[in-house]
Amino acid sequence: MASNTKFSVHGTEMAGIINLPNTHQMEEPTEDTLNGFINPSGSNSSNTGRDVVMALPCNQSFLSRGKKAVKADILSIVCLLQMIVDENAIVDSTGAIVPVRQESVPFEKNELLWKEAEALEAFTLTPHKPHFRPLESCREVEREGKAVGLMVIYDNITKKTLNLRCETAREDIEDYLSHLKELEPYGFDVSKQRNALNRFLFLKEQLEDIDNLSKENKRQITEFDRELCILKEKRIQMQDEIQKLMEEARLADLGVKKSEHDIASDQLAIRNHNEELTRIRMELRELLASPLF
Repeated sequence: MASNTKFSVHGTEMAGIINLPNTHQMEEPTEDTLNGFINPSGSNSSNTGRDVVMALPCNQSFLSRGKKAVKADILSIVCLLQMIVDENAIVDSTGAIVPVRQESVPFEKNELLWKEAEALEAFTLTPHKPHFRPLESCREVEREGKAVGLMVIYDNITKKTLNLRCETAREDIEDYLSHLKELEPYGFDVSKQRNALNRFLFLKEQLEDIDNLSKENKRQITEFDRELCILKEKRIQMQDEIQKLMEEARLADLGVKKSEHDIASDQLAIRNHNEELTRIRMELRELLASPLF
């Protein structure tokens, strides 16, 4: 397998052709391989497990770094080119090339049917290929049909997730999450849908809590209004009673004043009577003492 590509090592742009056999085994280049790599004037490949034939415009700044440094760069180049010619390889966190095993499904695909299934909206939004390994326990004739059915369910759940509304019931959300949990063992990527549904459920619960608090506040306001009306009625009644009492007090004051006036008049009359009695007694005594008798 050959690849013609451009790349750079420590700022030096390089280009060439590399022939790589179909293997993922990495071996360190020998001295002959290194010499052939630096001076590709016809040296043959060494027995390194990799047939490396490069034609590079190697300049002096690249070669002056020494064979040890160049050897490390060659390994880096081989790793990069391995990824180019082998689409099923990735680089892990340590920098090593790791072959990616192609996932196979436990049934023979009907290409026409499968093309339509993979064109469903959910798989264009989240491209991935479920492995359907749990279907191995089913009869072979049932596997593809069940797989397509699962893909339709996944697409339906995705569409429902995209079309959520504030009035969507909590029971529906929990049902969608239950379906996603059932789909996950078959290799479906449910993370985005699950995160969206959980977030929606969380916000909906907050909304319901606030709505319940609002309803409770309204209930309390209604109760307070009722109590306020009762108190207002009592206040009006008390004000009426106060008016009556004030009128009674006013009349009582008038009665007191009249009684006081009457008493004063009677006392004056008594004094006048006493004075008149005294005068009459004196006149009577004078009469009795008169010489006429």
